[in-house]
Amino acid sequence: MRIERWNPADESTTEACYRVHRAAHLADEADDPPFSAGTFALYLRQGFDQTPGEVWFAADDAGEVVGYYRMQLYDLENLDRAGGGPVVHPAARRRGYGRALLRHEAARAAAKARSVLSAQVVAGSAGEAFAVAVNGKPGLIEVRRVQHLAKIDAGKVAGLRESAAQAAAGYSLVRWTGDIPDQYLDRLAHVVNAFEDAPHGENVIMTGNAAANEHMIAVNQQLGYEVAGPGWRYYDVPVAGLLDQS
Repeated sequence: MRIERWNPADESTTEACYRVHRAAHLADEADDPPFSAGTFALYLRQGFDQTPGEVWFAADDAGEVVGYYRMQLYDLENLDRAGGGPVVHPAARRRGYGRALLRHEAARAAAKARSVLSAQVVAGSAGEAFAVAVNGKPGLIEVRRVQHLAKIDAGKVAGLRESAAQAAAGYSLVRWTGDIPDQYLDRLAHVVNAFEDAPHGENVIMTGNAAANEHMIAVNQQLGYEVAGPGWRYYDVPVAGLLDQS
């Protein structure tokens, strides 16, 4: 096995990594469609929200790509952390590729002064079993919901739209392309910071939001949403512990 850094100009390796992504996604997250090839290639290049990072892949003795990782190197906050973990083709699992990739990622994270690797996995999947096996610390579970359009009562959407229009009286919709205009920057930052009351760990629920949560759940039910299969669970793994296993 060899582990090499991904070259964005190498289309064949990009396609091979995509095949790994697609196979792993269909095996672990069949409820959701995988990325398209184009979206996946963009993700490798710039991550989510254009987060800096590194992409490395593992190839077996025959030269076939069996796994990869994209390590997110957060540059605005959480500077002690790196995000993302190894993705291994289902046909190549339980052969040591995942652990080898994870130890490699830990070494790269340490080189970037990151002390924790964070990743999300589907609850109950092979990914969660792997996270537990490498002594990952579990965090929040993110629930997934699916909307069944046929279950929405006739006229329900129109009624909700009418009540929403009344609540939005006096507001206007603003749109822009590119960077946030200066006149909206402070107010948008205030809105984003308001979400900081969300749970951050240990499955804490802010009791002050109980009524709002109950209302949201009721509306979701009226709109045909149901919990779909297992959600995602977040895991943290100390980098030093992974390096000790090398």
